[in-house]
Amino acid sequence: MITVTEIRITPDLSLARVYISILSPGRDKQQVFEYLKEHNADIRKELAGKIKNQVRKIPELIFYLDDTAEYVDHLENLFDKIHEEEKNKPGSNDEES
Repeated sequence: MITVTEIRITPDLSLARVYISILSPGRDKQQVFEYLKEHNADIRKELAGKIKNQVRKIPELIFYLDDTAEYVDHLENLFDKIHEEEKNKPGSNDEES
C-alpha cells in the first residue's frame, strides 16, 4: 500500500515533490520506491490525463520516501519502554502513572 503524504509544488508548477509512505509487510520498501521511480513517466502520463485541462505544463515528479510513521512508531516504543522501566523500579507507585 502506498500513501501520498504530502506534495510540494514549485511556484511555477514545473516540479512536484511527492512524499510517499509505503506499507509493505514482508517486502523491501526500497524496491517499491525504485519501482515508482522507474515508472515515473507512466505516472506522469496518467496525471496528465487527469489535469491536462487545468494546467499548461505537467510538473516533473520527484518521489521522496516519507518515514514519519516509522519514526513515530519508534518514539512510541521508546516511551513505552521508559514507562515500563519506571513502573518496574523498586519503590515505584502505580498510582502516580
